[in-house]
Amino acid sequence: MKKTNNNSERVYWVDAAKSIGIFLVFYGHIVEFVQQQGSLIAFSQFKFIFSFHMPLFFFIAGFFYKRRYQSTKKEIITLFYKRILPVLLFGAATIPFWMIYQYFKYSDIRYMVLLWNSLHYIHGETRLNDVTWFLVCLFTTEVLAIILLSKITKPYQQIILAITSLILGLVLVNNNEVIEPYLGFHQNTWYIHEAVVLLGFYIAGYLSFHPLIKLARIKAIPRIFLAGFFTTLTVLTYNLNNPYENFVVIIKESWHGNSIYFVITAIFGTLSVILLSTLIPKSSAISFIGQNTLILIGINGFLLHFINPYLATLYTHLDSSIWITAQSTLISAVSILLSVPFIFLLNKYLPQLVGKPYQPGPLLPSLESKK
Repeated sequence: MKKTNNNSERVYWVDAAKSIGIFLVFYGHIVEFVQQQGSLIAFSQFKFIFSFHMPLFFFIAGFFYKRRYQSTKKEIITLFYKRILPVLLFGAATIPFWMIYQYFKYSDIRYMVLLWNSLHYIHGETRLNDVTWFLVCLFTTEVLAIILLSKITKPYQQIILAITSLILGLVLVNNNEVIEPYLGFHQNTWYIHEAVVLLGFYIAGYLSFHPLIKLARIKAIPRIFLAGFFTTLTVLTYNLNNPYENFVVIIKESWHGNSIYFVITAIFGTLSVILLSTLIPKSSAISFIGQNTLILIGINGFLLHFINPYLATLYTHLDSSIWITAQSTLISAVSILLSVPFIFLLNKYLPQLVGKPYQPGPLLPSLESKK
């Protein structure tokens, strides 16, 4: 079984939390287009989900932090295999779809646009499959963790590092126009600015794993109360972060709004999902989804670019929260269900390109040894 950061076997509620997170990605990326149809309800749901769902993923990623090699270089190479090869795979896989899309929209295939968007991958910008930006940012965040967190062993020092990283990152992204000329690279270059912000959540996850393990073992009633408490706080605070009309936190674009409200709601939302995940009964389907979130991220990029804009136009009752929630839930659930055959195929034939570099496959050998 897959191990966590301190040699603990895979924990079910962690997979459950990842399942909730990836469902929110699918759901958020459909209501994103529905709100463009003029639905205030869809906009509210879009803003709510985006206020915390990305920090949640980085918080969970911190659970799995562990140095495996003495060589920093080898660890970074392994991270490149796990994070960036899937980015390249899912980016390349969209090219035929972009060609078809361009032909039907413009009656022409714009090869130079495709080439230009492909070249942006050199800078870590995933223009062919936008959703995979997360993997690039996670790669950069994990590289920072290897370099910084590995050299600090005392918990209080790690807490200081997390807070410092969060503050420094927010200062960088909020003052990028002033700072960028001195740094010499664009803000979205390998998402280094944002990775500094999210390293704070990553370290928080690393430090919180064992306390959360203990929390998950207490009786259900207190956990239900805590889940409701943090969910309520998330609902009450997400809309306070409103520096201008129609603002939404979009971490990919480094749109955080008010830094204090951003951090508060991100923490509340993350804890809400974590606590809810401890209450979900064990299910092989939930485990399967949680264990394959990387592939689902890549697949969601196809929906974001080619399917969701059309589906959003089919929504009826744009002023009904019941209808929008029901339709978006159904679309998200069906989308994940239809992704299952692709998950099986990729895991069987190209596991090395979807985050499993150690695993041999029928088409490619193992990319490296675990030793």
